[in-house]
Formats: sequence, C-alpha cells, structure tokens
Amino acid sequence: MRERLLTYTQQLLQQNLPFLLLRKSGESNVEILHQKSQKLHKTPHDTMSCAVLSKFLSFENQFYIIGEVRKSFSWGIQRRTLDGVAVNLPENVKIEHQNRVQSAVTSLKNEAFKKVVLSLKHTVAKSTDPLKILTNLLDEYPQANCYFFHHPSIGTWLGATPETLVSYKDGLLKTMSLAGTKSALADPQIPWGIKEKNEQQLVTDFISKALEKVTGKKPDVGDVETIQAGSLLHLKTSLEVPVDYGKINEVVNELHPTPAVCGLPRQAALDYIRNHENYNRSFYTGYIGVQNPVERRADYYVNLRCLEIDKSNIHLYAGGGITELSVPQDEVQEIENKLMTMARIIT
Repeated sequence: MRERLLTYTQQLLQQNLPFLLLRKSGESNVEILHQKSQKLHKTPHDTMSCAVLSKFLSFENQFYIIGEVRKSFSWGIQRRTLDGVAVNLPENVKIEHQNRVQSAVTSLKNEAFKKVVLSLKHTVAKSTDPLKILTNLLDEYPQANCYFFHHPSIGTWLGATPETLVSYKDGLLKTMSLAGTKSALADPQIPWGIKEKNEQQLVTDFISKALEKVTGKKPDVGDVETIQAGSLLHLKTSLEVPVDYGKINEVVNELHPTPAVCGLPRQAALDYIRNHENYNRSFYTGYIGVQNPVERRADYYVNLRCLEIDKSNIHLYAGGGITELSVPQDEVQEIENKLMTMARIIT
C-alpha cells in the first residue's frame, strides 16, 4: 500500500493536478482529495468535500481544492533512523533575529500588547525528491497531522503539525490551545518556566472568549498537559463547545490567527509582525483542512512545522512567541530546534 500511495501521488504531480494528502494524528489511513482540472477555486462546493487552504493573513482569500476524486491508502510505518540534522542559522541571521526579539521585548514592556510571534524563513537548495520527503514525513511523525498539498497556482507544501484549529463532528466543535516550547531531550523533571506557562494561558483565554462570542456558551476547558511533537514538548489545553455546523466559518474567522501564531491583542500583534518580520509567511501559520458539507464534518489544522518546495529550493519556516520575559538568544535556539523537525526529513 505504501507504493500505491507514492505512485498515485507521483501521477498527480506529473499531471499537475491540485490535491491534498492528509493523515490525521495517530491514524494509519492516508486520504487524498483531488481535482480533475487545474482550476483555482475561491469558494467551496455545496455537496462535495473540499480541502481548505488559508494563508496567515486573513485578508488573503481562502483557496479550495474540490474533492472530485477521493482516495484512501493504508500506510505501514517503516521505522528507520534519519540522520540528525542540526540547523545552524547563519550568524547574521541569528543577530538580526536577536535584535528583532530585543526590540519586540522593549515594545512589549512599553506598549499595550502582551505577546507577539516572530518567525523566519530558512532556505536550502533542493536535493531530495518530494516523494522521498513525503515518505520520511509519514514514517517519522505518526503522532502529527501530516499533509502534502499541491496546486499549480499556489504552490507545493508539506508539513507535520501538532495543532488543531477546529475539529467538528456530531454538533460538537473541539479545538486546542498550544503554546510554550522546550526540547524533548531536556530533563523531564525540569518544570515549565513562568514565561511558557503565561504564554499558554494567554492563548487559552483568547480561544475561550472567541468561542463564547460566537456560540454564546462557555466552552469546556480541559487541564493543561504536556505533549510531544517530534523532538519538542508543548503545553496543551483542550476546549470544546456545541455549535451549529453553519457557524464553523464564523468560529474559524474569530480564532484565526490565534495568539499562538500571531499574538495579543491580535490586531496590535499583527501590525507589529507586518512591520518587522520582513518577509511574507504565505501559508505558514495559516491553516489547512477538509470540510464535508454532506456529513457535516470539518477538520482544520494550523500550518506549523512545514516546508515549501519550489523548482530549486526548499523553504523551512519556524517562529516563537515573544513576551516581555523572552531572552533573545533562547528564542533563536527555539527556532533552530523547530526547524530541525522538517530539516531532518529532507536529507
């Protein structure tokens, strides 16, 4: 079944057809949804499942891949040791980001916003076939939501994201607050720091208020737990609330971009990012997912731990939440650690 999936994906790439390949966390089945033409859709279909692709900036319209064809493949994981790839950013890039973080910390202390997420793009020459990258992705990250999408009009991206934006089934909408990062190689007895706990609580509070605003109901909020995503640990809180299917897009619009990828207050943080980050995030920290209007189901994921492939290069993306307690050198190290998640599958 592995070869069937890879062969089918290769055929879609050769035909340059729009598709989304998705394997949910903990599952063995890989779903492919694709079109029969290269048409670019900016509205969903009334009765067919659609892949939903959104960039970080919400004013850049959503894109849809209509599920004219849907396929399912079983993927048996083959464990092997990938070469550890340490990402060492160029010294000038490190200094630039440290200065950017220090400037943000100063602004956070002096201005009326609490958090901002700063990221960067790291580009390397393409030396690995996309299908090899896909194979490594599916084998290496069984507990992440792994995807591969291609559209001739908007690009080619792969990722292994730990974060659900919204999941909807049987009238219940579920989401999560995910923030705070440390290496999984660290001593597990070392407690989470104040900076990480505060950052995670800010995200949880924002999401809870956003859900109540749309639904008029206080969501059920779970306990804070530690989860592992690749070589990283994060703090996670689950939230859920009943809501009508017709309000899903309203919820998504209220949530995106969350403080975990933007900051708080959102507009102030967004303005700061656009003025200081100096590059276009595109689909990084946007969201990808599938909506099914007949079964009234939907699953959207925040596009983290991802890469973009073009003709000559592979672009890796990573960022971190900055608060007034942030240490610039630590933030650079966090980004290098996050970049390793994708860097280790492209060798």
